[in-house]
Amino acid sequence: MTTTVTSAIAADMIPKHKRGEGLGYFVMSMNLAVVIGPFIALNQVGKIGFHSLFLLFSIIVTIGAAFYDAD
Repeated sequence: MTTTVTSAIAADMIPKHKRGEGLGYFVMSMNLAVVIGPFIALNQVGKIGFHSLFLLFSIIVTIGAAFYDAD
């Protein structure tokens, strides 16, 4: 569901004359994240532990939520 919503948002934000190129880069980055993300996470879990990694991501999400503007 998230992929569909973010793709629609990206399509709305990209100018029409660059939409094919923009969505190509967007989809490539999403697929790259799916491939690389688990490797990085497992590597960090081995180094700092699951609880520390969860705490780090909780802090990042909290900071992101603080800067979120609903307008």
